[in-house]
Amino acid sequence: MLQGIQQLIFWTGTGLIGLVSLRLAIACLRSCSRWWQESRLSRQHLILLQSQLQQSRRNFQKLGPSPAWQGTRKFQVRKIVVESTDCRSFYLVPEDEKPLPGFMPGQYLTFQLPVPGEPRPVVRCYSLSERPRSEWYRCTIKQEWGTESTPPGKGSSFFHQQVEEGDLLEVKAPAGQFVLDVTDPKPVVLLAAGIGITPLYSMLSTMLHHGWTEPVYLFYSVRDGSGHLYKQTLNDLAVQHRNFKLIVNYTAAKEDDQPDIDYHFAGRLTGELILQRLPSTNFQFYLCGPGGYVSGMSELLLSLQVPETDIHTESFGPSSRATKPRSLSENSPSTTSSSPSSMQVNFEQSGTRHHWESDAESLLDFAEKHGVVIDSACRAGNCGSCLTRIRSGKVKYTSPPGLQTESNECLPCVSLPDGELVLEA
Repeated sequence: MLQGIQQLIFWTGTGLIGLVSLRLAIACLRSCSRWWQESRLSRQHLILLQSQLQQSRRNFQKLGPSPAWQGTRKFQVRKIVVESTDCRSFYLVPEDEKPLPGFMPGQYLTFQLPVPGEPRPVVRCYSLSERPRSEWYRCTIKQEWGTESTPPGKGSSFFHQQVEEGDLLEVKAPAGQFVLDVTDPKPVVLLAAGIGITPLYSMLSTMLHHGWTEPVYLFYSVRDGSGHLYKQTLNDLAVQHRNFKLIVNYTAAKEDDQPDIDYHFAGRLTGELILQRLPSTNFQFYLCGPGGYVSGMSELLLSLQVPETDIHTESFGPSSRATKPRSLSENSPSTTSSSPSSMQVNFEQSGTRHHWESDAESLLDFAEKHGVVIDSACRAGNCGSCLTRIRSGKVKYTSPPGLQTESNECLPCVSLPDGELVLEA
């Protein structure tokens, strides 16, 4: 009798163990199947993303900066979100409710703003700060307060002090050549300072949303916690995506900023710190921030033996104009044919002629100083707003422009005269 009970218990236990093992096996198979399907979908999304962006890039290179629409289009401010003490995000939807064209991550929008007291619309460019969406565009804009020597920003002040939800704005199509290149197999490093995070966040959001599998590093430099944009969102992305590594440094942390919680290290980013975080320098590097930051980081990366072709940059603000001449336009000689004191710049439409002043940072600054109006926005050679026809003479560029120009055109915001010059302005 006892032996029979023991056998019954044995076979019952064996059956239960077999049943549990079977259920575990089924669960494992389902998990593997789900993982395979998700991995397959991620690969399909990535292939689709690469195909779309490659086609966009081919079209851009073939046709030039062909806009998604001509002139300006009215957009309504659907929502305004306060991101920090001096930054707000503006969500824009087309007033005509027609489909919203896509764009390449890293591009910007150009606005024509009816700033009170200005005789003509103020033109300003602001980066698109989210991945392409079907329902809205987003631009995150920092209030530029100005200093003792520089006035507050006209465009940013208008957005922060005048623009309200429901307002209509005149907007040009997405543009710009500082874009994510998914055709390169190398992993990506994003380096941002302050508001320079905006185009890089668009790139990051695009890559992670579409299942980018290569490593992505973001080095984000801000002064302190008050200027730390997208803080929670970035932290969440770092948790959700194993291939994304976030490194934040505060250059002037406050007492209530917490190390290892709010930021990873204090002080400025150095080459040694970059090498400590990266397994190698075999990456595509994208840099955006004030001109001084971008110039310094570019030189630092070159010193780390990063090929110049792997360094992609965009800068902004007044300091982006204070750069030494590094390259010349294709039709410019390597030396200036006339001494600065003897060169004259003739502005044809304005009917004025002036001797060139060697302390002028650019032809645009020189023109503005002498009351010659030339449209401008980015002041860094990227947006093309200041494109001006050359009637005679040549120019040289203080930094490589982001747009290709014809031999009889120039971008005054990043160019200097190379001898006698006549501009249609």
